[in-house]
Amino acid sequence: MSIALCDHPDIEEILTRLAAMGYSISPASLRLDDLTPTIVRLLKESGERTLTIAPETGSDRLRRVINKTVTNDEILNRADLIFASGIDNLKLYFMIGLRPRKTTTSWPSGT
Repeated sequence: MSIALCDHPDIEEILTRLAAMGYSISPASLRLDDLTPTIVRLLKESGERTLTIAPETGSDRLRRVINKTVTNDEILNRADLIFASGIDNLKLYFMIGLRPRKTTTSWPSGT
């Protein structure tokens, strides 16, 4: 499978058939915009107990700086969807050390 699991145009049918054959589907990480109620339900039905997403930062502004357009509200909405489906765990990946752009007013002189 690809890292972008849900990019396949027939992913719902593929997940449905794999689950019907008894396979457990456990993607490493999913993009937030791919987490639809149907996808989450199919993953849950296949036995998935943990989903992983990568918001990268806790700030909408920093996410825009790194070209991720997902918002904190969207992250929280998807978390609600995941937990409402009965999936017990949500793993989040964040970048460490990502700093906002330096401005003369935000950093002391010499840094």
